[in-house]
Amino acid sequence: MERALALRARGGGYWRAEVLSFSRLARRILDELGAATDEIRPAARQLALRRIVTSVPLAREACGRAATTPGFFKQLSRLIEELIQANVAPAALRDGCDALSPRAKPRVAAVTAVYAAYLDWLGESTLDPAQRQERLRAWLDRCTWLRDASIWVDGFAGFTEQ
Repeated sequence: MERALALRARGGGYWRAEVLSFSRLARRILDELGAATDEIRPAARQLALRRIVTSVPLAREACGRAATTPGFFKQLSRLIEELIQANVAPAALRDGCDALSPRAKPRVAAVTAVYAAYLDWLGESTLDPAQRQERLRAWLDRCTWLRDASIWVDGFAGFTEQ
């Protein structure tokens, strides 16, 4: 995108333009405002979920042998990431359990328990990468250099509820 922008600009260049993903924009703003916290890596999320599943009785019972199969924690990690990105709270999942079939209820309840335990495990001082957009929204109004900026959005791959 930066190359395309430079080629379209008069004189073959541009001044004060940046091409950033949502994630990089969030990281930059949070760093500048002093709101950045320790971030875990996706692999660390999987390890944390493995520990949580073995320690939460409801999850251990619902996951059973599936938790021993290759890729289980990778898929569970993706699910947790999507829940965070969509800004779904564990309480919303709990509320939705009532409308589910008796067969699906225990699984969703187990995912809810794991999700809530994972968020508790993160605490206030550690950030999951999927929470970066939420943190950015809370701090965005304090970013002075962005107030009068013109922003163009290209591609919508990174769009979420947030």
